[in-house]
Amino acid sequence: MKKRKQSGEDKEALTAKAVWKEYEQGRDYMNRPLWGNESLYDRVNLNNQFYEGDHWKDFNNTEEGSELPIFNICKQVGTAQVAIVASNVLTACYSWEDVPSAEEDRMLSLGGVPQSGMAEMSGAAAQQEPQTAAELAGYLHQVPKGQGDKPSNEEMRAVALMLSKYFRTFSNRCNLNYLVKQCVTDAYKNGTGLLYFYWDTNLRTMGAHGDIAVESVEIINLHCGDPTVKKLQEQPYLILETRQSLDKVRRMAEEAGGKDAADKIKADDTESAYGDNHEIDRDKTNKNAKCTVLTRFWKEIENGKAKVYFQKSTKEVILKEKTDSKLSVYPIAFMPYEQKRGTIYAHTPLTEMIPNQRVANTLRFNQVVSDSYTAQPTLLYDESRMPDGFTNEIGAQIPVQGNINDAARYLQGQGMAASSENLAQVFMNDTLDINNVNAAVRGDLNPDNTSAIIALRDAAKMPMQLTSANLYMMFEDVARIVADFIMGFYGERNLRIEEKGESYVIPFQASRYKDYMMAVRVDVGESTLWSETATIRTLDNLLINQKITTRQYLERVPDGYVPMKQELINEIKAEEEAQRQAMMAQQAASAAQAPQSAPVDWSSILGGMSDEELAALQDDPTAMRELSDITAAQGM
Repeated sequence: MKKRKQSGEDKEALTAKAVWKEYEQGRDYMNRPLWGNESLYDRVNLNNQFYEGDHWKDFNNTEEGSELPIFNICKQVGTAQVAIVASNVLTACYSWEDVPSAEEDRMLSLGGVPQSGMAEMSGAAAQQEPQTAAELAGYLHQVPKGQGDKPSNEEMRAVALMLSKYFRTFSNRCNLNYLVKQCVTDAYKNGTGLLYFYWDTNLRTMGAHGDIAVESVEIINLHCGDPTVKKLQEQPYLILETRQSLDKVRRMAEEAGGKDAADKIKADDTESAYGDNHEIDRDKTNKNAKCTVLTRFWKEIENGKAKVYFQKSTKEVILKEKTDSKLSVYPIAFMPYEQKRGTIYAHTPLTEMIPNQRVANTLRFNQVVSDSYTAQPTLLYDESRMPDGFTNEIGAQIPVQGNINDAARYLQGQGMAASSENLAQVFMNDTLDINNVNAAVRGDLNPDNTSAIIALRDAAKMPMQLTSANLYMMFEDVARIVADFIMGFYGERNLRIEEKGESYVIPFQASRYKDYMMAVRVDVGESTLWSETATIRTLDNLLINQKITTRQYLERVPDGYVPMKQELINEIKAEEEAQRQAMMAQQAASAAQAPQSAPVDWSSILGGMSDEELAALQDDPTAMRELSDITAAQGM
């Protein structure tokens, strides 16, 4: 009997019908009441409806000619909270689990345990490791190719630093900052935000075919094997639901199973279009018809390590057989807005705002209707004394028979009570304050007292720390997934890194490092939303007090404040270089004209030193090395 390998999930790929059955189980769970009597599908659709301003969808307006007012508190709170949570600059810093830091290496070496990769420490300082992109490029160009020799600790640290810098290049190429904000927005609307990573063979970077791509995915399109498990990486399997054009799916089916498989592909009907806000044409020949494609991910344990496999299928047809993804983690980053007990599907404060939003809109609507009826007073006149009627025409003559007193008068209607008029504003203000969107966050304060504004802003950010922590955890998953793709797909290729306006190409060999465990740390920078004003003010003061140069000022000022900033920096660099060359030429000319002094007689000096002084000099390696260099230069 053939022995089965240890695994955390099914060894064999499932049939298309079996995957579809798991998919239907996921849909059934999302159709269960999770919030009172509402399912996840109902809640997501309602939240998006109110966020987008469709507040009167189920309201039958019987007042002809009256408008339905919309004061979108839901979106105002959402944009403010997303701006607070996602305003910080996030960067990934890589390291290796089993590789000591440079400082740890030095301490171990000084303690008599020499480590590979460090300069020999015979009283001299350790060799400086590469830190800048230029130094990394020069160092890693010298790394031997292949896996014949084990990478040194210094090389491993240099590679980790290089990958940390390359992550910024990847982030710019994929517009990751925008996608992260989109993910936080989805989390606010749906409770959970998702980023899906995949290998795009159509991309070309540095002459290599294929690269990492990323896109945001709605939570209702991800079906978990066990929805009660809150950690995504611990799910037994994941099914990602996508809807693609019918023609494209049929081409995929024909490549996988021939013409017969392609003929089995049918377009979706409206009943299976979960998460789609538009109706699907039931005409199967329509070129706009779409078909649901399911991508199933699962993990298997091989040699003590997790491997992620995937397959693609429709309801009837396998589009891609079981395939090794070359990854060890699911390629999906997951951000819950507020954890909900007992389920992976999270909660959002938008759900709680919808009743308040309805009340505020209704009160405003009633106020509009009341004002339309009572804004103009009703005219009353005595028809017996004004048989020809009454007119408002300017300058017109109105005949009146008899006494004109009380022949006509205006009747002022009773408007809404003052308390009712204020109630709508109270609802709106209270809803904003409860959700930490105070006047400082909205920008409604006079900017004279900046310290007070900053204090109010910081107070508003405090309750959002849990949500911010969820974002940082998701970003850590993002960095780990990107590293997994790099080690699994990059092979041998050149990586481009940009630093201080310069671009560097660094060779990389994934095969040398793929067996090492990588660690990830997320660095949270200053909030771009709040820090730019303080940064500009600080730099201005430093420049005025001549603590920094104009070049240092320009290199640190945020982008967008100085037009053609880099060109200006380059011009200043050229001027500084010209001045340096001129100074060096002047110093050389002065040195040539100066009389040459007699060389120092070091033999006489050393001969006149006592034994204690000579012993102290010999115990100082740095002084001995400098003395040796000087005497060698003088030919002694």
